[in-house]
Amino acid sequence: LELASAYAGLARGDFRAPRFTRDAPAARNDLYAPGSLTLLKRMLNRPLPGAPGIPVAWKTGTSNGLRDAWCVAFTNEYTVAVWRGNKSGAPGAELVGALAAVPIVTDILCGIYENLPGPPLDIDSGGLDRIVLCERSALRASVFCGNTTQGDCVAGVPLQGCAGTLCRAVAVVTQD
Repeated sequence: LELASAYAGLARGDFRAPRFTRDAPAARNDLYAPGSLTLLKRMLNRPLPGAPGIPVAWKTGTSNGLRDAWCVAFTNEYTVAVWRGNKSGAPGAELVGALAAVPIVTDILCGIYENLPGPPLDIDSGGLDRIVLCERSALRASVFCGNTTQGDCVAGVPLQGCAGTLCRAVAVVTQD
């Protein structure tokens, strides 16, 4: 329930405690910085096996000792959370999120969307700054960096600069 609430908050852009009736008030809490939401949605947005064409963001999990397997997925309209495990807490070799929970999430979403593509996942680029990154360290580029690339970071959050240690070490190695 907590994971489903958290992921529904990612989809919406705010956190609301779970409620079980429509008329119960939903306390809203803006815990997520807009740029963080954008980056998280980008990272989690990938095709769900067996659900082609359904724009979805999803994540799996497997506990230590193979006691819990879960998958949480969200579209613009729905958040689906599936947990598999033994009530006794006993481990099971089959309790791996990608193997035990993903197929159930896939069946649910395919049933909801009837194997038709859903609306594109709402991922804006709000709250991000475009900066120059070091290709080797993925940190903010400095004078030590030979190869750089453009990348996004959360606006207003300082990103560590590349100290050049990795870049200088590679330069020394490649000079021989």
